[in-house]
Amino acid sequence: MSKLDNQETLKDNPIVNEIEELYEQSRDLSYEKPKSKNQPFNEKISETLKSFASENTRVILVGNSAPLWEKVSEQAKDEMEHILQELMVNMDKHSQASDVVFKFEQVEQKINIYYSDNGIGIRGSVQPNNGLTNTGTRIATIGGTITFDTKVEKGLKIQISFPVS
Repeated sequence: MSKLDNQETLKDNPIVNEIEELYEQSRDLSYEKPKSKNQPFNEKISETLKSFASENTRVILVGNSAPLWEKVSEQAKDEMEHILQELMVNMDKHSQASDVVFKFEQVEQKINIYYSDNGIGIRGSVQPNNGLTNTGTRIATIGGTITFDTKVEKGLKIQISFPVS
């Protein structure tokens, strides 16, 4: 910013002024109080997933309850937060879905998360880019699996499964 501020030819440029405003806003973010660490994990996941809802996209969550996450390790929670966020980023960028549904359940000692959307789906096999490669690595770290069902008529279905402890 100081380089831009000190160039005479750019001093009164409106774009530089806008950049300065954005710079100040981003600096202010670092001083904001972080959200409470005592927030229940199911609420944190709900907030993250629902933040991708828009005028054109509904996000529906089923079974994301506090008891579901009680016996899940902190590492698994952290990895799942990143995995679910990556799925939503990909949905937002590529799927054109109007409905996204997550179903959470525990079956014996495994947590299963089912994702489905009514978007354009994936043609052929899944071609992992950086995000999906990281997702695969993250799920393997906690002993889980992720399965993409690309043979559906419309949309995409994904199943994530990992051990409770």
